[in-house]
Amino acid sequence: MKIAVVALALAWAGAAPAAEGATEINQASVLAGGGFPLVISSPGNYVLTSDLTPPASTQAISIVASDVFLDLQGFRIVGSHACSVGGCQTGTVNGISGQEGSGRRVTVKGGAIEGFSGTCIALLGESYVSEMFVSRCGRHGIQLSQGSLVRASRVTETGRQGLLLVGDEIGYSENVVFLTGLAVSSTGPESVGIDGGSALGANVCLRGGCAPRGRRYYITDETYLGNEAADPGNCDAGFHFATVYEILDPTQLTYDADRGATATDQGSGPRARLRGWIRTGSGTSGAFPRAGEANCMNWSSPSLSLHGSVVSLGGSPVGTPTLQIGNWDDGLLTLIPPWIGGTQECSFPAAVWCVEDQ
Repeated sequence: MKIAVVALALAWAGAAPAAEGATEINQASVLAGGGFPLVISSPGNYVLTSDLTPPASTQAISIVASDVFLDLQGFRIVGSHACSVGGCQTGTVNGISGQEGSGRRVTVKGGAIEGFSGTCIALLGESYVSEMFVSRCGRHGIQLSQGSLVRASRVTETGRQGLLLVGDEIGYSENVVFLTGLAVSSTGPESVGIDGGSALGANVCLRGGCAPRGRRYYITDETYLGNEAADPGNCDAGFHFATVYEILDPTQLTYDADRGATATDQGSGPRARLRGWIRTGSGTSGAFPRAGEANCMNWSSPSLSLHGSVVSLGGSPVGTPTLQIGNWDDGLLTLIPPWIGGTQECSFPAAVWCVEDQ
């Protein structure tokens, strides 16, 4: 298969530098340069000036350079693969992809890509996808790696995930994702609309949801005094010191065992019987040792005479004898099962409960 390598715009018949210095890409220039897939091997700005239509079972664009900015300018990249509610076969032909070991810090924006048996847009770390319409993808709609961002895009009719965000520090916002998981059972794990990443803003997902894995939470391995519990940095980026009401129902959450404390028999669930500092949602300064109010003077004091609120899952929390199982506003030992609430002296260290930002 012939490959056109983008190095200079003048190497292609019918292509010329755009007014702003970007390299123009169109159907005629790609065919004149050797055909699909088009390989972008030099960093820089590239713009589409027509729709691209590669032959059946052929990738459209392979990006083997870093620091590439590709603006579709409202044009479409259209393959021949079919994927719909009636059936969707998965394959290996991507639409736009970055090559492993290169192709980082790639931006793709402002157009449509549809009809590929693999993943329609598959980019490496620190990449950015914006304002794209992505459809009829046999595997995933958009796949990104660590340090990337996808926003304001619409993804529909995918065989597996709509957005697959692999690695830490990946953000997404303002996306609409629906009709995903068409190549697998609608109840299977791969029917998810958005898998991984951290939501930086609102998203809309149908048939599987934006995050059926549930909002992530964990309890830290490290312990902190009462005046340290709310310090920035205790919880990883994308997470924060939780209030009890954010993690009240763990059946709707996912415990992040990669970040948090673990135990031998916890499986994929949370760590039980380990107490941790928790925000109470109370408006008081926390001067009295009452669970649900005590907060080490708004997490500012390590005093032996002050208390902060702690919670654990399951039975009585393991740890220091100074732990006081007391009231949680209603006088019960348990906040709401399976949580156990209590107070602890601010001078004694405890772990911290962290929850994913929304």
